[in-house]
Amino acid sequence: MNAQDVAEAIRIALGSLFVFSAFLKIIRPEALDSVLRFLAIPHPSLCARLIVGGEIVMGIWLLSDMETVASMIVAGLTLMVFTCVLAILKARRYEGSCACLGNARGRPVSLFDIFRNCALIVAAGTGFVIQSNAPQTIPDLPSIEVFVFSMTALGLGAVITIVADHVIALRPHYIKYQRERQSL
Repeated sequence: MNAQDVAEAIRIALGSLFVFSAFLKIIRPEALDSVLRFLAIPHPSLCARLIVGGEIVMGIWLLSDMETVASMIVAGLTLMVFTCVLAILKARRYEGSCACLGNARGRPVSLFDIFRNCALIVAAGTGFVIQSNAPQTIPDLPSIEVFVFSMTALGLGAVITIVADHVIALRPHYIKYQRERQSL
């Protein structure tokens, strides 16, 4: 298996995951609706449609093999946004499903969800690095670039997790502040 095969497998896996996730959100929209309402997003129904539509478009774009480098960048950035939302949900102690795959698991957001997304970001970055080097003769894997990007993505995941944990620790103080403010 050479680097191009790895990039193809990543592209197909990510594209399939985006389409599958959108399909589950269409079948079970209550999880995404609950997340959007919890985050106080204005017009949650419209936002839910945009998210599902965006996931479908992203998945089809990845599966179509058009502009692979750009699609890997957009997929990675999309996953970064989703990962930040997961960290916010975790920090705010959201008890519902993350709506990552519809409501398939029905369990609260966990650090596993955040690290899973970090792994998907690493996969998108790996695909990007391989595809961006495609015109050149490359060895089986451009190891130094993949390593640097992987460590960056894992570092981002660690920072998100640390920030989420600190926000969780500050939550009781915030609730106390809100109560004091309301009593005035």
